[in-house]
Amino acid sequence: MRELEKKENIKEDFIKINPQSYNATKIKEYILLFNAKKIEFIVEKDENIIGNSFILVKISDLEPTLAEIEKYHLKNNNRIKKNKIKLYKIDPSYFILGAILFLGLFLIQEYSMEIYKWKELGKIHVFNIRSGEWHRVVTALTLHKDLAHLLSNLIFGTIFIYLLSLLIGPGAAVFLTLFSGIYGNMINTGFQSYNFMSLGASTAVFGAIGILGGLQIRGVFLSEIYKPWVPPFSAFCFLVILGTGGTNVDIFGHFFGFGIGFLLGIILTYFYNVKFFSSLFFQKLLLLGSFLIIFVSWLFAFDKLVY
Repeated sequence: MRELEKKENIKEDFIKINPQSYNATKIKEYILLFNAKKIEFIVEKDENIIGNSFILVKISDLEPTLAEIEKYHLKNNNRIKKNKIKLYKIDPSYFILGAILFLGLFLIQEYSMEIYKWKELGKIHVFNIRSGEWHRVVTALTLHKDLAHLLSNLIFGTIFIYLLSLLIGPGAAVFLTLFSGIYGNMINTGFQSYNFMSLGASTAVFGAIGILGGLQIRGVFLSEIYKPWVPPFSAFCFLVILGTGGTNVDIFGHFFGFGIGFLLGIILTYFYNVKFFSSLFFQKLLLLGSFLIIFVSWLFAFDKLVY
């Protein structure tokens, strides 16, 4: 309903809904509410507090108006309570231990490269993958060009997977990060030439960033101070800044990893509060599944070494 002009003869039939004035934000909320409910009102500036105003409604509408305000606040409180996420309690030392183990794997690979030819057997090579060696989309995630390459992925990967674990649990965070890396690599091979080669966990790292962004798209994990598009847009900006710079960067791999992760994040918003999903058994199952996928993939890789 339109805001009535503040005329003395009209104001005689109106009364303040509250003796105290409201700030500009609250005034805007109530104006939207009253317009939606077709409640006639007047906004009157508070001469004592800069920026504050009173809201007046018809005397006959006072009780229904207060009832509408009460319903409005109750609905908002329920929505906030519903969307309030209980973070998982995660000990950061486990992630530090995981990073150390990943570093140990790298050192083992480097010192036994001449014997086991880790990179030759496990890196992304489109020709080999299209010839049936699909295990490479997994094993390539555990290989790195050098120590600097490893540390960049290890630092960012540990941070983002830890943040993701706080929202969806450690097992789900590791499994879905791995999943986004695997499928990001798979899609990437479809757009590359036969002689294309790559290695590194960055596709999975950007998958974790994508999941974090996708989780916010419906506002389920969202803080009340942000609009739903802010975190996804921030994640995309992070992808552009870190995922497209430098030489020998697999840009498509980063984008596809991010894209798969983003879709997974959106899907997760429908299942995050399912009791089975948050159970310790399910989290352990996903974590075990992640290690098995990597282990079995390397078994397939070393099978090629034997033959």
